[in-house]
Amino acid sequence: IYQYHTVSLGWWDIGYNYLVWQRGKIYEGRAGWDYVVGAHAAWNNAGTVGISVMGDYTNMRLNRDQDAWLQSLIIFLAQKYGIDITATVPWVKICKSEGCGLFVDVTSPALLGHKDVGYTACPWVYLYDQIALYRTTLPYAIGTVKPVWNPRTPNIDPVAPEDEVFYTPKWSSTVL
Repeated sequence: IYQYHTVSLGWWDIGYNYLVWQRGKIYEGRAGWDYVVGAHAAWNNAGTVGISVMGDYTNMRLNRDQDAWLQSLIIFLAQKYGIDITATVPWVKICKSEGCGLFVDVTSPALLGHKDVGYTACPWVYLYDQIALYRTTLPYAIGTVKPVWNPRTPNIDPVAPEDEVFYTPKWSSTVL
């Protein structure tokens, strides 16, 4: 992934902020710092977090570890950055069909798949269905969302670090 994104595409790092591997191990993608802007969805990267789930989900579902840790990562990031995954958010989609302008305005839930903002098959059928399920089940685990204190971003209402709430899944023995 690093080779493809940096050498082939000429990006300075991996485009996704996080990568979830087959057995649920989570890797940092785009290195740097909190609030680093990824390169995962053209024209929609600022203010978003890109997660890539490694694998082909055209004909198969996530395995147990991937599912558990992907849920855990979404919950953690929603709490950390104050993301309401049920909110409807405006996006820009690059128009690839004949007879339309360069961009099309779309709205989608804040937790979305790449194809919601780009003309692509990604994420594949089974993963896309899983994302829809997460929108209904994960808000209960996220609870009240408070952004984490970050001195680099003055426009976010800070919460002192000792007030942070982190969620650890109880359904998997995998460790990061």
